[in-house]
Amino acid sequence: IIEENYERALGLAEHLPSTTIINQNPLELGFLRSEKVDQADMLVACASRDETNLLAALVGREAGCGDVLMLLSNQANLPILNRLG
Repeated sequence: IIEENYERALGLAEHLPSTTIINQNPLELGFLRSEKVDQADMLVACASRDETNLLAALVGREAGCGDVLMLLSNQANLPILNRLG
């Protein structure tokens, strides 16, 4: 799990001791490449804002991750996603 907010990352680490929690901006292309996201089975973007999820999905694809799943809260954004494929 990549979590930008330090306090939230600490909380996740406490509640999910068997999970790797990384405190970093998940929208940084160089970081995703350094973490070899191109070797991941899937990138899941599930922030609270559609805009953040859309950008994370695009950056993840640019970093080489073939499969991307994103949370979409506002159906009005669906046409944008459909155009991107």
